[in-house]
Amino acid sequence: MPDPIVTEFGHDRSGTTLDRPANAPVGAIFYNTTTGALQVVASLSSGISQWQEAADIGTGGITINAAPRAFELSSFVADGTETDGAVMRVGSGIGASGSVFSTAGTRAFALYLQCTATTGTFTGMRLRSILNPASGSATSANNLHCQASVMDSKDAAVVNCGFFEVVLKGTNDVDWVRCLLTNLDSPATSTYSAGLINTHLRTHTAGAETMGGVDEQLRIENEAVGTTGRQMDSFIRCMATSMSGGIKGADYLIDGGVATSLLGTAVLRLPADSVTAWDTASDSGDTEAGAIKVVIGTATRYIQLYSDVPVD
Repeated sequence: MPDPIVTEFGHDRSGTTLDRPANAPVGAIFYNTTTGALQVVASLSSGISQWQEAADIGTGGITINAAPRAFELSSFVADGTETDGAVMRVGSGIGASGSVFSTAGTRAFALYLQCTATTGTFTGMRLRSILNPASGSATSANNLHCQASVMDSKDAAVVNCGFFEVVLKGTNDVDWVRCLLTNLDSPATSTYSAGLINTHLRTHTAGAETMGGVDEQLRIENEAVGTTGRQMDSFIRCMATSMSGGIKGADYLIDGGVATSLLGTAVLRLPADSVTAWDTASDSGDTEAGAIKVVIGTATRYIQLYSDVPVD
């Protein structure tokens, strides 16, 4: 007996109770386009090659206790007429027409997964979009599009479009912890007519916003929780790995370009802690030792460095 899996969506039973997907196993779920109901196969009908159906699934939902795959859509083919939720849709679109949840703290989708394997890599969710257009086509793809909206004339406390968190429970021995890892594979046979960017942070501003706090493109924070906190090695680390043949990781550590509209006050601001930066030092250094090369616009310049410590 096959295990219960989803075998077909959009089946029309043509008004009979026994006309359903051929060879459908017990537990198979299908959408009846005649009645508009989601139905489940219950048992084999003696003497015929099709299956009998159970009662329509109502408000009690679907319960699956054991199966190799709880849902299987490997044979699903979109008919090309639906572009908003071709595989699955909840609600009828963005804005006020979406499904309504009125209970505080609601999680619309909740997946709680546990892995007990001692080797290998467990993946909680994998989403892969494959571009396979006809030759010469210029197709674009957003593998994951997350959007959080606030309706007109409505207020909100905090709006996070994405929230990623690693939580370690109790005593752990972990090799590496990364809350977010991005990787871009660039084969030598690829051609990029516009550019190659691993991570792009973009903010659309109007200029007339009422700003009561700060506005920043990127914030990196080390927050002490419970005790004194931990002094980390660095806030940002740049690396070039496995380069050879004189190839460097990048031309510039930070590239501000040549546009004069980039900065309004200064290149950098630091706290005057008399440890890493001094503001009122009476002796700013006498022994020249090294320099930093910078490019301002298109001109190369050098900043002189000193080996003796400034004196306040």
